[in-house]
Amino acid sequence: LTAAENIKLRMGLADSVRGTRQKPDRIPEDLIQALGLEEILHVLPHKLSGGEMKRVAIARALAADPEYIIADEPTGELDEENAKRVVQLFRKEAERGKGILLITHDKSVGDSADRIFRMTGGKLSVTAPAYTSTGNMPRFTLLDGGSIVEENTPEEFFSHPQSQRAVDFLQSIRMPDNL
Repeated sequence: LTAAENIKLRMGLADSVRGTRQKPDRIPEDLIQALGLEEILHVLPHKLSGGEMKRVAIARALAADPEYIIADEPTGELDEENAKRVVQLFRKEAERGKGILLITHDKSVGDSADRIFRMTGGKLSVTAPAYTSTGNMPRFTLLDGGSIVEENTPEEFFSHPQSQRAVDFLQSIRMPDNL
């Protein structure tokens, strides 16, 4: 299958799971452009570079329009220009309301995050900018059974939980030193 056929296959599987059973005929143009795939859509995988395969894989995942995205080292194997494209695309998806968990060793990638979790010496620490890239205060949301139990700024959530469920949750975890 070509790069385009691989992406369309994933789109078709997502539609099938959703029950729409539509055969995808076109990959969203904004996705193609955002990842710079215009020149490689009709190329077979064995002729793609590692970075090109990575961008096709990202397109496959995003073409299914998932609500949540977990990306492990999405900019690995990418040159600086394409890494920037991927980070900008994930930022755009986050601004559209997608939940994104991005795992990376690249500190420059973390600069675009609303919240950064760092694991150092076995301890988890959390940092958050004063405001997100959209100008909003970062929010911490506690979900239980698929429902929002409590939502607040990280500082308020961890220092002054409003619900008993939040209090119980906070007592059950080992708190990071910097909160």
